[in-house]
Amino acid sequence: MIQALGGRVLGLSIDAVAHDRIFPGHLSVRSPGGVVQLEVRPQDSISLLPDAHAPIFARPEVLDAAAVSIGDLKSAREMNRARSISRAAAPTPILKI
Repeated sequence: MIQALGGRVLGLSIDAVAHDRIFPGHLSVRSPGGVVQLEVRPQDSISLLPDAHAPIFARPEVLDAAAVSIGDLKSAREMNRARSISRAAAPTPILKI
């Protein structure tokens, strides 16, 4: 739609972390009238970026707030391993008699 209106997505900036881990930001769009900054929720506009080959910018405090610790990654890996083991050990179906 942006291209159909003569615009081009230039990039997305994630500006802050609001309550409930909502990340407000701005989508930069070049239009025939100049560059326009649109207020967006990044999760709603991120799908526009790959086709436009546009970058994502984030403030350091946003990256810190959204960071995943090594402990979180290890916990996730252990949970995935446990799930795969439990799937492999699933009971065999009972034959109908």
